Amino acid sequence: MGVNNRKNSTMIIGGVAVIFAVIVSFQWFLQDDAYLIEMKESRQKRDEMFRNPADSPLPDSLRGDFPGLTYFEVDKKFRVDARWEPNPQFQRYTMPRTSGEPEVYVIAGWARFKIDGVEYKLTCFNPNDKDSKTLFIPFRDATSGKGTYGGGRYIDTRTANNRVPLDFNLAYNPYCVYNYDYACPIPPEENTLAVAIEAGEKEFSWE
Repeated sequence: MGVNNRKNSTMIIGGVAVIFAVIVSFQWFLQDDAYLIEMKESRQKRDEMFRNPADSPLPDSLRGDFPGLTYFEVDKKFRVDARWEPNPQFQRYTMPRTSGEPEVYVIAGWARFKIDGVEYKLTCFNPNDKDSKTLFIPFRDATSGKGTYGGGRYIDTRTANNRVPLDFNLAYNPYCVYNYDYACPIPPEENTLAVAIEAGEKEFSWE
C-alpha cells in the first residue's frame, strides 16, 4: 500500500470513528430525552391517581384542594445500577410501622452502589415470600426531615441477574404522609444513607 493510500485509509477510519461517536452520542441524547418524557408522564399519572377517589390515599375532605406532588429535578446521577448480593439464607424481618402492628418481610439481600465515587449499601426486602425478585427498599438519607419526609421514602424495583436497577428519581413518600389512617413501614436504621438523595418526591405541603 502506498503512502497516499495509507493516508486515505487512515482518514476513512478516522471519519468512521467520528461518525460512530456522533451516532452513539445522539442515541444517548434520545435515550435521555425519552427518559425525561417517561418521568414527566409518570409524575402526571401519579397526580391523577391522587385525584381519583377510587385510588387516592387522600381523605375526601382534602382531595379537591390537592395541588399536586412536588419533586426534585430529574437527575441521572441518582439512577444507578447496583450490584446485587442475595441473602444466602431465608430470613424474616419484622418491620415496625408508624402505627398498629408491625409487618413481616423477607430480607432478600443487599444492593451495593456508588454515588459520586462513594459506595453505599441498602437492605432490600421481599414483600411476598413467594416472589424473590420484587424488592421493597425503605430508606432515609441526608434530606430526610430537611426537604423530604423525615420518616423516609421508598423504592420498588426488581432484581435482574446480579444487578438491581435503583432509580431514586422514582423514590416516593409513604401514604401516611397524606393520610393518618395509613400505617407505614419505618425504614431500618441500616438503611440510612449519609448522602443527600436529592431525587424523587419532596416533603408534601398543602401551602
